Amino acid sequence: LLSITYENRERLCEQSHKMEHFFRKKANGGFVSQQRRILSLLNNNAKERYEEFLSLYPGLSQRLSKTLIASYLGVSRETLSRLSA
Repeated sequence: LLSITYENRERLCEQSHKMEHFFRKKANGGFVSQQRRILSLLNNNAKERYEEFLSLYPGLSQRLSKTLIASYLGVSRETLSRLSA
């Protein structure tokens, strides 16, 4: 995990076009991921969201609690248990 202050990030971007490009790509990627997640929450049912989660993040379901996954998917823990059965 890397942490950088806004001021230092701006300084890096002013000094290096490559760093500016890197941070812009990261920001755009985050925006696209966020929009994709919102659309999934709005358009997909619980089963589809769960299957998409498993596809996008293989192996993560074994490392996270059911409560966290249910929260991410916008369903109750009980619903997630039914989906994963």
